[in-house]
This record gives sequence, C-alpha cells and structure tokens, in this order.
Amino acid sequence: FKILRAQEVELPKRVNIVYLNRIANYQTSTQYSQREITNSKENLTIDLPIVFSDQLAKNIADSKLFTDWVARLEYEFSLPTKYAPLDPSDVVTVHVSGVHHRMRII
Repeated sequence: FKILRAQEVELPKRVNIVYLNRIANYQTSTQYSQREITNSKENLTIDLPIVFSDQLAKNIADSKLFTDWVARLEYEFSLPTKYAPLDPSDVVTVHVSGVHHRMRII
C-alpha cells in the first residue's frame, strides 16, 4: 500500500474558466475560483467553447479547484481477483493500520 501526495506548489492556486456569455452578445467571459492560503503560484485556465451563465461558469471553476485539491492524494495497491467487478469511478474504503482511506478508483 503506497500513498503519494502531490506537492502544494504543483496544484492550482487559481482556476479560470473562459466561456461564451449569452448576455454579453456571446463574447468570451471569465469566471475564476481562487485558493487564498497556499504557497502555489499555479494558474489553470480552461477554455470552453460553450455558452454558460456567469453562475454556472463560477460553479465549474469552484468545482475544478476543489476537486484538484481533494484529489491530491494518490493510492497504489494490489487487490485479489475477487475485486475484479470494481469499475473506474467506484468509491471504496480501504482500512490500513486502523486508518480508513476513502478513494475513487481511476
């Protein structure tokens, strides 16, 4: 069982979502989400050629930033064949040394 944790400086401090804004005559707009307390200086910009409302684009930025930070832990382990029915995206809990690790299979 191996746990890998991404370094904080590799994770985004800010996520920008660039999208088409119907209210602004389909011009590009940007919504962002930013983590205030971090040593990271990384900015991630995602260009989406899709029409969104400002609030939906903001929700996407918030979600992406949160997901990147929550998913900074990676687990590596082997399972017996009885667990073969598990699929990617299944959520499992693994107990190791009295600690419960909840994770999503990728």
